[in-house]
Amino acid sequence: MHDPMVSFIAAFIAVLAASLIQGSVGIGFSFIVVPVLALVAPELLPTAVLLLLLPLSLAIAARERFSIDTAGLGGIIGGRIAGAAL
Repeated sequence: MHDPMVSFIAAFIAVLAASLIQGSVGIGFSFIVVPVLALVAPELLPTAVLLLLLPLSLAIAARERFSIDTAGLGGIIGGRIAGAAL
């Protein structure tokens, strides 16, 4: 049986490292967090990753708000809504 504190520390370090990489490079959060969580707490996938990535994505969007392609954003959101409905 896994020690919950060891699992928490491993997940915390993975999220911290992934956030630093995602914030600086722009990719990599899921590449780091998902394998670690799959090993230490698979019952948390995929919901935990999506919830953890939301604040980071919002912070990056706020920081880069002047570079957001608002015309393309409408098409992307519309496509996602239509795809989810199907």
